[in-house]
Amino acid sequence: MFTFSPFFSVTIIYWALMLTDGALRMLILLHLHQHGYSPFTLAYIFLLYEFMGILTNITAGRLGKRFGLSTLLITGVCLQIISLLALGLIPTHVETASTIILLIIFQGICGIAKDLTKIGSKTATKFLSNSEKGGILFTNISWLTGSKNSVKGFGFFLGATLISFLSFSTCLFILSALLFFFLCMFLKSIVISDVLSNKSNKSEKVAVISANRQINNLSVSRIFLFGGRDIWFVIGVPIFLLEAFSTSYFGDVNSDSRFFLVGGFLASWVVFYGFIQSRVPSFIRKNAINPIEKLPLDGQ
Repeated sequence: MFTFSPFFSVTIIYWALMLTDGALRMLILLHLHQHGYSPFTLAYIFLLYEFMGILTNITAGRLGKRFGLSTLLITGVCLQIISLLALGLIPTHVETASTIILLIIFQGICGIAKDLTKIGSKTATKFLSNSEKGGILFTNISWLTGSKNSVKGFGFFLGATLISFLSFSTCLFILSALLFFFLCMFLKSIVISDVLSNKSNKSEKVAVISANRQINNLSVSRIFLFGGRDIWFVIGVPIFLLEAFSTSYFGDVNSDSRFFLVGGFLASWVVFYGFIQSRVPSFIRKNAINPIEKLPLDGQ
C-alpha cells in the first residue's frame, strides 16, 4: 500500500466524503420527489442531518483531543459508508412513517459523519500548515473549504446523473464502494502520521464556548445561515426547477432529463461558489490595507 503525505491524504479523504455527501443529497431529493414525497417531508428528512451536525461541531473538538484527528477522519468516513449502505436497503417507493423515520435517522448519521470529517480535516490543516510562513494557514483553509464545496457541487451532478440511469439502491451502493476505496487507499497514510494521531493535540484546553464574543456571535449566526440556505437551495430550488422543467414552456422534458438539468444547475453554482472561496486570500492580498500575514486570527 502506497504512503502519501498527510495533507494530501486528508484532502482526498475530505473530497471523497463531500462528493458522496453532495450526491446523496440529490439522490434522496430527486428519488423521493419522484415517488410523491412532499417538500415538507423532504425538509423533515434533512432536519436531523443539520441538527446532528451542530452537536458534532460542539463535541468533536474534545473527541479529537482525546482520540486523535485520525480517529475523527476514519470514524466519519466509516459512518458515511454504513449510512449509504443502510439507506440503499430502505424501501422508499411508498411513503410510510417507518420509512421516513429510517431516512431521518440515517441522514442524521450522515450529518455526524460529515462534520467529524470536516473538523478533523480542517484541524489537521492547522497542524500541517507551516506556522513560520505568514498567511499559509488562512490560504490552506480557504483552499480546502473552497475546493470541498466545488467537489460537493460535482457530487450534486454525480447524484443527478446516477439516478437518471440507475436505481436508488444501486446508486447508493456505488457511492459507498467509492468511499470505501478511497478510505483503503489513504488509511495507512492517515494512521501512521504523528500529526494526525493523539500526539498532534498540542492545546491544553478545548473550549466549547469561545472567550471571544464575536466568534460566538458568528457561530450562532452561521446556524441560521446554513439552515436557511439548505431549505431554499437544497430543497426549494431543486423542486422548483423540477416543476418548471415539467411545464409546456420548456417542452416535453422527461424525468431523467430534468434530473440531469437540475443537477447541472446546482453543480455549476456550487462549483463557482467554491472557486470564489478558494480565491479569498488572493483577493485580500490585492485589496486589504494590511498584509494578510499581519491580519489577526483571533478576531481582536
